[in-house]
Amino acid sequence: MVRNNLRYASKTHWGPITRSMREIYTAPTVEAAKARFEALAQDWEHTYPAMIRAWRNS
Repeated sequence: MVRNNLRYASKTHWGPITRSMREIYTAPTVEAAKARFEALAQDWEHTYPAMIRAWRNS
């Protein structure tokens, strides 16, 4: 999922995006993962809507 989504993003943003994605994957609970995803979506949806749409579809 990470590699698939990085194709939508500029290489200059890969670091912050992968750190945010790691927080989702390492969340202790499902609720925490959902909250972290929403934070990722808020930060990046305006710049990379296709990336966030791919996460929501999967």
